Amino acid sequence: MFVKLILILLFLVSQAPAGCGKDVTAMPQTKARGETVQAKAVQAKAIEKAQKEVKQQPQSPEAYIKLSRTYLRNNMPEKARTTLEDLLKIKPDYIDAWILLAQMDMLKKDYDSAKEKCQKALKINPDNAIVHGVLGNICIELGDLKKAETYLQRAIEIDPSFTTAHYNLAGVYYGQKEKDKAIEEYNEVIRLEPKNIEPRIKKVGIYVENIDYNKAIEELNACLAIESTNVALYDLMGVVLSRRGEIEKAVEWFLKSLKINPKYPLAYEHLGDAYVSQKDHQMAIKYYQEALKMEPRLVGVHYKLGTVFESQKMYDKAIESYRMAVSLNPKFAVAYNNLAYLLADQEKDLKDALKFAQKANELAPDKPEILDTLGWVYYHNKRYQDAVGSLEKADKLSPNNLFILYHLGMSYERIGKKDEAKKALKEVIKIFPGFEKKQEILKMLND
Repeated sequence: MFVKLILILLFLVSQAPAGCGKDVTAMPQTKARGETVQAKAVQAKAIEKAQKEVKQQPQSPEAYIKLSRTYLRNNMPEKARTTLEDLLKIKPDYIDAWILLAQMDMLKKDYDSAKEKCQKALKINPDNAIVHGVLGNICIELGDLKKAETYLQRAIEIDPSFTTAHYNLAGVYYGQKEKDKAIEEYNEVIRLEPKNIEPRIKKVGIYVENIDYNKAIEELNACLAIESTNVALYDLMGVVLSRRGEIEKAVEWFLKSLKINPKYPLAYEHLGDAYVSQKDHQMAIKYYQEALKMEPRLVGVHYKLGTVFESQKMYDKAIESYRMAVSLNPKFAVAYNNLAYLLADQEKDLKDALKFAQKANELAPDKPEILDTLGWVYYHNKRYQDAVGSLEKADKLSPNNLFILYHLGMSYERIGKKDEAKKALKEVIKIFPGFEKKQEILKMLND
């Protein structure tokens, strides 16, 4: 699905269309205390000036709009709303006020109220492109892409240069799996705003999905011609080259991005990915850890680090990484699954293992790999009948799976189903004669 769209259109961001023109290199920065105090003083002065203009021109709609904008820029939405409502008491047919109120309702996810205000705006002017654009955005948020398409097409029909509508319509087409139409709309955004790299980046994503890496690289080169110091572009070029299998070139681009910004965490993460693909696990660990130094809340990096530690039999560190991943994202089913399996397999904490396995199954039910883990955790907790129940479900969903059959055979043996156990375990040896538990299985089969 496409990225959530920025909803405040022409009023809040000076002339920048929603979803366009964002600085993709922007990262959170800590402001010094003096800078914060200075910023607050500037904000207070701007508010005071806008309030004064309303007092001096109490019948001027523009003064009210300016004041409401100022409140919004300073994170004072309720005061902005009151200002707009005061304006509508003076001039009930002032369409810009209705549009801005509708957009504010959208930000609160009050879509019914937003639609109601848009309908009032359309009664004032049925051919207002922005209103149709906002209605399109409401439909996007509600998941009704067909209606969104209709509204956005109407907005473009009224105003063919309405960049935001073209951009959002591209997202709608993408959401409906009409990638060629999406590219056409992104191209129109590029025609209207040649220096805007965001539609080009969206095209890169589509080309990568289509495994058309040459076109993706062509678009990235066009972006770099516009923004030659944009760290995210260098990193993205590395990602595309990695997908194309050119790992050495990819590493060069990731390192270029770090020359521009040595604190850019995604480049470190992607370097880790590149070294994993080369089976250089020590380098992968090094770069994943560097990424977490820059940004400790990168859930995916904690998870990836866990998988590398696990592959290197560094089980305590793997458990620590998986625990961190689920603490940061309590809905991360795969991390719960891996953590549960490792805790049980290492006999570390069987109560926690069961809790995590059940959580994974709750988040992602009927997944064979998760049912397998749940069954194996039940086995280690000596709940053999429960183990068989989960593992039989897993076996039905994924027949002839080596590990499921092994776990199932071991569980059958524990509840006295010797024939079923032997059948499952013989199948394991047949599928993979080099299975690491082969000697254990042969001993059981011969007893």
